[in-house]
Amino acid sequence: MCQGLIDFGNKFAENFPKYCVYAEILLHKRFEKGTLKR
Repeated sequence: MCQGLIDFGNKFAENFPKYCVYAEILLHKRFEKGTLKR
């Protein structure tokens, strides 16, 4: 769903569903590259 936007707040996910998907893609790419670690 919008797990990637939890850090930024649900406001973005509720108001910008397309942005939510876009952010998920960016986060997924970062995880693949290993630049984003938790």
